Order: sequence, then structure tokens, then C-alpha cells
Amino acid sequence: MNRLLDIKLANRRSKRRYVLHIVLISLLSVMVIAGSLLSILFSSLDYYPNLIINIVVDCLYLVFMVFYFLNIFPMVRRYYKIYKGMNGVNLENRRNMTFVEQREDKTMDNIVFKVMNFSYKEGESTYQENLYLLDTEASFREGESYSLETYQNIIVGVKEITHAAL
Repeated sequence: MNRLLDIKLANRRSKRRYVLHIVLISLLSVMVIAGSLLSILFSSLDYYPNLIINIVVDCLYLVFMVFYFLNIFPMVRRYYKIYKGMNGVNLENRRNMTFVEQREDKTMDNIVFKVMNFSYKEGESTYQENLYLLDTEASFREGESYSLETYQNIIVGVKEITHAAL
């Protein structure tokens, strides 16, 4: 089985990144609020320059926080949620999946997932299912069969099934 994602390493990195972002944003917030208060409290009688500087700094801080929580933090949180529950035990083994086509990429929380369409037979019926590639470059050949390991429809491991020929 060819592993596309190193689960332990990705889990560790996503957890470290998530905690680091929380700590740094908290420190930044405390520093901006404390700096603004101390600047006004310890200003001379002419406090207008400090007031103007505080207004500008607080507005820049507010714009940064809006940008951060709309663009950057959702990505960090999504990676953390994906990798938090992923381990070698809860992977789903899909035995015989035939690659059909690559579809249009899907974006969730500013993360691009490559959509791969696979088909499989169950009884007399043929079903199609979309599986996703996350941060990996894997190539599939149309019409080839693969044995896949997935977690929440994200492809983690791939093995090409070769049929015996006479």
C-alpha cells in the first residue's frame, strides 16, 4: 500500500499549528489592548497624538483580525479537525475501486480538494463515489482498479490492483 499521507506527522503538525495560532492571536490581542491602555494612561496632558496613534493601531488590528478569522484560521481549524481523528485504525479499506475521471476541484475553508470519481460494483449494481485528494499529487489511470484506504472520503493510501493475464 502506497501511503499518500503520513498520518502521525500530519496529526502532530496540525495540532502544533492550531495551538500556535491560538496562542499567538491571544498574545497579539493582549499586547494591543495593553499597549493602547498604557499609551493613554501614561500620556502627558496633550494626549491627542497618543489617541490618534491608538485609533490607527486599533483599526489596523481590527482589520487584521477580520482578515485572519475569515481567511487563515478556518484553514488551520479544518486541517486540525481532519487530522485529529485520523489514525491507522479508523481508515476504511475500499477493495476494488475503478477510477472513472477527475472532476472539478472543491474548495472548503480555503483548502482545495481534488475530486476523484471512482466506481465500484456491489451485487449487480454499479455505484459511483467521489473521493478526495488532500495535499498530495497522485495520478490515476482511467479504467484501472485500485485498492484504497480512506478517511472521511479523503484518500490516504493507494494500491494498484493488477490482474493476472495468461
